[in-house]
Amino acid sequence: MIMVTHNRLEYTAKTLESLIKTVPLANIYVMDNDSSEEMKDFLKNYTSMSSITRVHLLPKNQGWGSAVNRGLELVEQYFGGLRDYVLVSNNDVEYFDGWLDTCIGLYEKYPQIGILGVWKHNAHGVLEDKGDLIIKDQMPAVGWLLKPENIKKIGAFPEHGPCATKGGNGEDVEYCIRCAQQGLLVCGPKDDVADHFDGM
Repeated sequence: MIMVTHNRLEYTAKTLESLIKTVPLANIYVMDNDSSEEMKDFLKNYTSMSSITRVHLLPKNQGWGSAVNRGLELVEQYFGGLRDYVLVSNNDVEYFDGWLDTCIGLYEKYPQIGILGVWKHNAHGVLEDKGDLIIKDQMPAVGWLLKPENIKKIGAFPEHGPCATKGGNGEDVEYCIRCAQQGLLVCGPKDDVADHFDGM
């Protein structure tokens, strides 16, 4: 799991708690985009209390896409390759019990999934409702469960500049477009399996 952080300590703590609660044996790589000293201290202390979390303090705010790309490189180095699934998460998400099983079940049923988002934002842009899966043209990168082979097909994550405190720089939009161009689905479970604290 790769979680990109930039400040918002309270949300970050809740996100980490929900991930650890719902997937206790997960390896969580936190890629911090030059947050405040308070946030950095929190992350360092959190790591010292948890054997499953690794924190990488980036020297400057390089943006969401850059942090994800660096996180993927580090996970590959540590494990000698990516595992079956990779979660890319923001630091303002609460993951619900059973979210991972639901997502893996959808991947097994629909092998053409390219991006499986845990939170759909709203009903706009729906291309098809399969009953258990909603196919959209765009899926916000609040939390995406991805397969390594599809990451390789779609390519590196776009790098558009520093993380903003609110909103994004469009990296997720570009990645969704490239995913669809590969003939893969941009989608999410019919019922969200996580919640976005900001709510947008």
